[in-house]
Parts: sequence; structure tokens; C-alpha cells
Amino acid sequence: MAHQESYIVYADKTIDSFVKWNNELSDNILTPFSKQYINLKTKYLSHIIEKDFITNRENYSKLKVDKKLLDLLIKSTYVGKIQSGYIAIVDTSVNKIIIATDQEDVGKNVGDFLKEYPNIRKLHDELTENGFANGYYTYSSPRSKVPLHEFLSGYRIENTKLVIFYSLSLNKYKKSFYSDIQNEIKRKQDSVVREIRDSTYTEIKYTAIFTVVIFLVVYLLSIPLALWFSNSITAPIVKLRNKVINIGKGNFNAKLEIEGSSETKDLIKTFNYLGEELNTYTENLTKEVSNRERIETELTIARNIQESTLPSIVPDFISEKFQLGAKLLPAAKVAGDFYDFFFIKDKLALIIADVSGKGISAAFFMTLTKSLIANLSLVCTTSEDILKKANKQLSRNNKTFMFTTLFLAVYDPKTGDLQYSNAGHENILLINPEGVVTEIGNQGKMALGLYKESEYISEKIKMEIGDLLVFFTDGIPDARSPEKEFYGETRFKELLIKNRSKAPVEICNIVVSNVNDFENNKLYDDITLMTFKRIG
Repeated sequence: MAHQESYIVYADKTIDSFVKWNNELSDNILTPFSKQYINLKTKYLSHIIEKDFITNRENYSKLKVDKKLLDLLIKSTYVGKIQSGYIAIVDTSVNKIIIATDQEDVGKNVGDFLKEYPNIRKLHDELTENGFANGYYTYSSPRSKVPLHEFLSGYRIENTKLVIFYSLSLNKYKKSFYSDIQNEIKRKQDSVVREIRDSTYTEIKYTAIFTVVIFLVVYLLSIPLALWFSNSITAPIVKLRNKVINIGKGNFNAKLEIEGSSETKDLIKTFNYLGEELNTYTENLTKEVSNRERIETELTIARNIQESTLPSIVPDFISEKFQLGAKLLPAAKVAGDFYDFFFIKDKLALIIADVSGKGISAAFFMTLTKSLIANLSLVCTTSEDILKKANKQLSRNNKTFMFTTLFLAVYDPKTGDLQYSNAGHENILLINPEGVVTEIGNQGKMALGLYKESEYISEKIKMEIGDLLVFFTDGIPDARSPEKEFYGETRFKELLIKNRSKAPVEICNIVVSNVNDFENNKLYDDITLMTFKRIG
């Protein structure tokens, strides 16, 4: 009997060694593809949800009670017969979980969830920034004595405020591939051991023979099982690997025949879908690049035309009575701000304006306003009359509801008198030689183009020698630093006071450069500045 028991122990160890070898082989083959499977599965689900389930992109209340969607998500967490994953959909507008395969998590605040599982926060922040994230995380469960190691993948669902998370237990996922094989080997092992025990009880001399036979049977069983494993799992995965290499070389049209185990079939379907998506994306990207290059060329031409319409300080505007300076720095290719100065007989008109919006439409409305003011200045006698008639013209058939804030001043070099009218624009600044700042133009009138019956008024001041006028748009005080700090009027006025004795052109260069540096060369809005100083 002692020999019998030793043979049984030897047979057990031999079979266990084979099972352990088989499991290690499965791990080495499947582990690299587990990560790819979960990433592609999550991407595929985000596409299906956006395409088939979302009808209202601002209100997702229907999704919470969509049984069909919940059934799809629960089914997607199964790999074979084993539930290996967990899926949750988060509404980022309220920062709450609205759907989850574990119903206890529905309605949870994501912040509370991150406190419960703090090592997921890095993945959450990466998803918020890039629109996708994946990686490992570890957490403790009251149902497990050891920490659980899982792999998480997240994607932002396109054109929505939703993100989807898919968490997968890699051990459960790999277990689903070869659990049937392990069960079959264990069944054979138990059966053979029982045969050894039953038969050797009657005749000890056959124990050695039976042990050899058992080992041969197990060995022979392992050959077809290994071949089956290779043909049904390894071969399709090798083909899939070759397809991934082709996709990496840009061959997105390559398709694989769907074969192998159910999990491998799902993986192949997902890769085929990925190839189609990449092919479509590449075609659209090519068209988009072509369109952007064409638009970029047109915008460059428009900007050159716009810059050519702005006045320059030519000899006609160099006088013993006054000095001028002006500078415009657009936030986009073309600007919605503008400045202008021109003579009305023996007087000098000074204009600064800011058109609503940005881009081509704002530039067109700017050109229209600029031309209209210049033409009306030839026939009107006061700044008030010029703005009133310009407003009626701009309000007529204004279906786009665009408007222009504008400050118009008319200066008489002989007397130093300045007549002005303000149509909803920033007040201008008057700085005397001692550095005292006075705001000019607080009239409370509407911008041009909004209401055709708007009324405007004219006011007058007398400028003394050395007085400095500063015209500007809101792009200066509203400028923002990378830390979201506003430039502000206080900083602006202090810089003007400090440099008030310099020439207007130099003051413009100093201010615009300072604001641009404050915004780190990333302009929030157009920066426009015009300075005027009486010197005689």
C-alpha cells in the first residue's frame, strides 16, 4: 500500500506540473492583449452609446432608465461566462455617476468616489485633460483579504458631456480563456487517480504499470489540448498581431477573418472597427488640412487688406501743435477693433472702435463702420450728428445684430478745444503733465447698430499744452495672464502715468508690449491703443 500511495502522489505531482506549465503559457500569451482588449472595448462602447442611445446632448435623464443600454453594459462586462469587469458612465456637468453595472454606485459624486479610491485620481485627471486614459490601479475590498489589481480605461463620449469608465480584473479576464481547459484536466486527473486507487487495491503488482499508463494518458491528452489551444487562441492572436503591425505602417484597410474563441472574436471585431475608424479619420484629416490651408491663405490676404486701411502717421499728421501714436495687435488673423484719424478741413478727427465678435464678419463690419464715419464727417457739423446718422445706417437691415462701440473726438489745433461723442465705448483718459488722470466720455449712450432711434450728445473740453489723451479698447484692461489674472485699469493707468512724458508713439509701443507679455503672447482679445498729446 505504501508503494501504491507513493505512485498516486507522483501522478498528482506530474499532472499538477503540467497544469502549472499550461497556466504560465496562457499568461504569457494573453497578458499583452488584455490591455488592448479593454481599451478598444471602451472606445467601441463610447461610439455605440453616442451613435445609438443619445438623443439629447444636453439632458441625459433618459439614459438613466434605458434598460437596453444597461443590459448592453452588463453584457459587456462578461468575458465568456465570467463577469470580469465594471462599467460606469459619468455626467461631467454635474460630476456624478448616472449609470453603473453596480447599481449601488448610481448617483455617487465622482469626488466621493475618488476619495474612496484615491489612486484612480491620476487616471481621472488624465481623462479630463486628454479625453482618454488607461492604467493600473489597486484597491481594497471588504470581500477580499488581499488588495485587488485591476486595469482601468476611460474615454470621453464624443459631442457630449459624458465619459465612460471600464475597469477589468486581469486575473478574471485571463481565467476565462483557459478555465475550461483546467476543468477538463482536473476532471481527467481525478478520474485517473480514482482508477489507480480502485484497481491497485486488488493487485499491488500492477501499480507501477497503471502509473505509467496514467502518465501516458495525461501526456497524450495534453497534446490535443495544446494543439486546440494553439489553433483556437494563439493562431488568431498572431494574425491580429500582424494586423496591428500593418496598421502601424498606415494600412488601415486590412481586415481579419473573425475566428477563435468568443473573446478573441470580440477583439478582432474591435480591431477591424478601429481600422475603419482610422481610415475615415485619415481621409477627413486630409480634407480638413486642405481646407484650413485655403482659409489660412484667405485670412492672411484679409489681414493685409485690413492693415492697409489703417492710417499711418505720414508727414500730414506731424505738427508743431500735436503728436500722434497708434498701435493695433489682433488676437486673430483679422481684427474687430480699429482706430482712425483724418482731417475735417482744419480740424483733426480721432476715432477708436470695437466691433462685436471676431474674425472675418467683425472685420467686414469694421470696414463698413470706418467708411461710413469718414463719409459722414464731410457733411455733418458735430460729432453728435455724425454718430446719429451712422447709427441709422448700421441699424438698417442688421439681421446679424452686430454692433460697434465707438468714441469720436474732433480736435481744433488752433484753440485746443476737443469736441467728443461716445457710443457705448470705454471712456478715454486725459492725463495732465502732473500725472492726474481724468476719465472723459461717460455719456451712457448705446453702441452703433443696435437701435436706429438712439440719440447721442456732444461735449467739449479744452486741452492744455502737455495734456495726453489715451484712446483704448477693452482688450487692454480685460487681458488675462496664464493664471487667469486680469490686467486691469489700475495697472494700465500706473503704466501711463509713469511714461506720460514720452512721445505718443513710444507710449503705444511700451503699453502694447507690456500687455502682450502679461498674456504670455496668447491674446484674449484685440489690443488697440491710440495716444494724442498737445504740444503747442
